[in-house]
Amino acid sequence: MSTGVNLLHTINDASLESPFKYDEIVMAEHRKGRKRLFRLTVGGQFASPLGIIPYAQIVGTNERSTSFTSHQVLFYRPTLEDYILHMKRGPTVTYPKDAAAMVTMMDIGCGSKVLESGSGSGGLTLFLSRAVGNEGRIDSYEVRSGHLEIARKNVQAWKGSWNVNHLQTWPDNIYFFHQDVIKALTMPTDVFDAVALDLQDLSDVLPFVLKVLRIGRPVVAYLPNITQVITTLQRIKQQSLPFSLDRVVEVYHKLWHIAPSKTLNFSSGATHSESNAKKNDYDYYLARPSHAQHPHTGIENVFINPLILLNFISEY
Repeated sequence: MSTGVNLLHTINDASLESPFKYDEIVMAEHRKGRKRLFRLTVGGQFASPLGIIPYAQIVGTNERSTSFTSHQVLFYRPTLEDYILHMKRGPTVTYPKDAAAMVTMMDIGCGSKVLESGSGSGGLTLFLSRAVGNEGRIDSYEVRSGHLEIARKNVQAWKGSWNVNHLQTWPDNIYFFHQDVIKALTMPTDVFDAVALDLQDLSDVLPFVLKVLRIGRPVVAYLPNITQVITTLQRIKQQSLPFSLDRVVEVYHKLWHIAPSKTLNFSSGATHSESNAKKNDYDYYLARPSHAQHPHTGIENVFINPLILLNFISEY
């Protein structure tokens, strides 16, 4: 009888063709689901309460290989989602579930030009970069030097690690600007297919956005609470800006816990369903909503961040 399969820990034969290399970013996952991001550097070592593993012993091994300590630690290449959730942060990060929704709502693809105001920690910037590809362009503006530096480092770290292990390099399409986006748009030199705003106050920026946004294309704003959405709409009406509200979205992912059940052997014998399970050679599985619906501690507003989509409907 099958004992069940942990899909996360199943070794994929295709991954065996690409062993770890120095300068790659690697994710370490303990058996209890604890994760840590680190870069493989010459002479470095992975140290944790479970033991110490020199990076030299990880380099050359296959992805999703286990550790060399008495405890199991899984090493694998992080997805972009993994990286954004565990990279160094300055300002609050745009979480992958929201970034993915924003990219979809902006309707961008290969060759699109996107204006981003509020570089944050670089998470949304990377999602935008992947969406527009080599022929596209992302102009990202950030007024705070500390935030801009974090975003730049996070983007470069991801691109550098990606390029070590991929024949096709990450698109070189991100341009950071340490400048107030309003000053930059006072004398515009380009037009954009979409605009992404992660700002506390949109009312001052939107009139300038009209000068650079193609007619009929969207502005997607990431706002921390519904009150700011209402305030933004009120100011759009007060200023008679030619935007229409398309939708307001709160992105919510419900986590589920699914695991094999532990059937107790009572003297009265197996139940009818248990007998059928043994006859058909399958295990029981239990499914319920996870107790931890906020898996990343300290981020309490991740499930209440609304996305507001404004469509540019006429020339300003």
